Amino acid sequence: MINAEFSTATTSTAEGVPVIATRNATSQVVVRDGDIMVIAGLMREQETLTRTGIPILSKIPILKYLFSSLTVRKEKRELVILVSPRILHTVPQATIPPGGGA
Repeated sequence: MINAEFSTATTSTAEGVPVIATRNATSQVVVRDGDIMVIAGLMREQETLTRTGIPILSKIPILKYLFSSLTVRKEKRELVILVSPRILHTVPQATIPPGGGA
């Protein structure tokens, strides 16, 4: 069983405490030794609006359209996890020479 967790700090509260967004994916799969398994679908979309302009004139209701600009930023992220399991075989105790083989 694989449990993938992805956390990001999104914003802060008025007291300065960060707000943490967490996404989880749990999968139970059967994979042969050396094969690659893909876990995908942890997606996040974010839209940010930013208004910039001349300090005093951009605050006046009618004039703000002439003396400021609005920027819209859309961001899409997807977390993809690739797992390639390897089976480790232990060496029987009888085959290890005295002194650890070094």
